[in-house]
Amino acid sequence: NNRLTGFSLDPKSPNFIAPGKRPAHTLNAWSATKADGSLAFMGGTPGANIQVQSNFQLIVNAIDLKMNPQENAEAPRWQHLNKPGGSSLDERYEGVLQIENRVEKEIQQSLKEKGHSVEELSAYGHGSAVQLLEVLPNGTYIAGSDPRCEGHAAGI
Repeated sequence: NNRLTGFSLDPKSPNFIAPGKRPAHTLNAWSATKADGSLAFMGGTPGANIQVQSNFQLIVNAIDLKMNPQENAEAPRWQHLNKPGGSSLDERYEGVLQIENRVEKEIQQSLKEKGHSVEELSAYGHGSAVQLLEVLPNGTYIAGSDPRCEGHAAGI
């Protein structure tokens, strides 16, 4: 998982490499429970620093927007990159907001007017491989798989 790229050779950096120090990392999956503690949703995606951003969008889509797992996996996404093409933890702030072109042009324009550097991605150009699970009230599991990569949801 190339997590040593999270270290810096700059002694002033909080990520300066040192004995016994752990690299910053973004590896994470998520789950959400119902009031009784039982599982409601589970999801995750690979993708370096965009993992947290992707997972945030997936949670909002599932809980707030009530999307089913497949709708959620297919929904347009965005990602903010400090330095596209550079190390995922490059400390310079040369940010660009990349947005799939299925996001309304008015939203993209509004973000530009607020000072964001916006780059339009292709319809499914967000680097992602989302897998999602929802537990319905009757206990049935439903799942979704990201069309941006190979994979599918299957019951066993």
